[in-house]
Amino acid sequence: MKKLSTPAIVVISAVLAGCATTDDNLPRFGTMLRDTTGQNARACIRLRDIDGSGVLDDGVIMIVAGRKYYLATIRPGCGYIARSVRIGFDSGSIDICGGGMGYIYTRDRRCNIRDLFKFDNREQAFEAYNTVQAKREELREKAEAEVKQK
Repeated sequence: MKKLSTPAIVVISAVLAGCATTDDNLPRFGTMLRDTTGQNARACIRLRDIDGSGVLDDGVIMIVAGRKYYLATIRPGCGYIARSVRIGFDSGSIDICGGGMGYIYTRDRRCNIRDLFKFDNREQAFEAYNTVQAKREELREKAEAEVKQK
């Protein structure tokens, strides 16, 4: 096996450190949604009321139930949800709630719901989602600029 020189190791370490400063160091999406909405992230939905859902990104799912809209965040490591053709919801009761009280499942896997936020309409849900996305992008750009300055 060929050994790396000290300068090569320094360059590789700097590149890896730069990668770690982006999403890994950002506040959780759910935490930022709590700050944006003032909600406690423990909303509940009656399972039978769920009309549909859609994956907004790897960690956020929009759920439609009656005339209400919900944003759910899921635990890390559940990126496969975004690639699933069909997802379902379940819990140990008739409701799913934020705080790990319900889960999203695919054909052979399941993932706990971390946070659940309730909105009166689609526009409010997307406004909150887009606000947090914009704040995260701003923090990401700031972190990348700081890394470049070092």
